[in-house]
Amino acid sequence: MPQLRLDEQRFYVYFRMTPQCFDEILNLVKDEIRKSDTNYREAISPEERLAITLRFLATGDTFYTIGHSFRLGFTTVSAIVTEVCEAICRHMEHIYVFTRTNREYMEKMC
Repeated sequence: MPQLRLDEQRFYVYFRMTPQCFDEILNLVKDEIRKSDTNYREAISPEERLAITLRFLATGDTFYTIGHSFRLGFTTVSAIVTEVCEAICRHMEHIYVFTRTNREYMEKMC
């Protein structure tokens, strides 16, 4: 990630967004996707959890492939992608998803 951030064009190709957009999304969801370290292992950072999810969404690669890229197991990748996608939806749907009322829907259909 640190090396990728140095080249905005490569960052965009890798994640399909600018570093600024990545940081904006991270700021919205980081508290919800943060995990605690344990005595046995360090937690995966919110930044890496978001990167894993965005890479999956950008490429459609399998959890196995994403896991190899980030040196994680496929079940870990699966859990991260699910959790982060849910957090993104909760924090961003009211900003970016326009919902129509029944009346507006009927007007458009008729």
